[in-house]
Amino acid sequence: MSSMIHNLLAGMTPREKRLALLMISITLLFIVFVIDYLVDSSIVRSQERVTQSQGALKLLREKEGEYYAKRDAEKQLNQLDAPKPLRTLIDNVVQKVKISEPDTKEMPDQNYPGGWLERSMELNFAEVELVPLVRFMEELSSNRTRFPIAITKLEVRRARRGKPYHTTKMTISTYERTGRDDAAQGSRGGR
Repeated sequence: MSSMIHNLLAGMTPREKRLALLMISITLLFIVFVIDYLVDSSIVRSQERVTQSQGALKLLREKEGEYYAKRDAEKQLNQLDAPKPLRTLIDNVVQKVKISEPDTKEMPDQNYPGGWLERSMELNFAEVELVPLVRFMEELSSNRTRFPIAITKLEVRRARRGKPYHTTKMTISTYERTGRDDAAQGSRGGR
């Protein structure tokens, strides 16, 4: 190989030798610049990835407290007390508020997706004043901290002209987590 290069150089004039040396130098410089460009662009891409990762990490740290709060709230929701029987709850509130005993009617239980069971009772107050009725509803709502309860239907009508009494019909519902998804399984099984 060296004899081949020696023969090639021996047949060249001094001008051709300078041109060949110049071409080799330019080629080597081009290779050095290409390598430098590739390394530099690789470093820039790495820095961009690091910046993106730092941004994502910062966002995760900001959302960490929110995540733990939601997780704790979900745990608390799953650990709610089982609701009292509606009849017992209503009797206790009626005695506490000193309101006339309503006529009651149990409604059929209803299953919802996510494993929730709704138990409802319809109440009919023949003649009741608004202030005791509002206290009755507030007292019912105060049980929300222990288990989910809601007044799902409310109809209030004036009983007689000139009298402060009202005929009231309401539906009260409690919700209990059963731990299984009966409604979703039932709807899938029926298809």
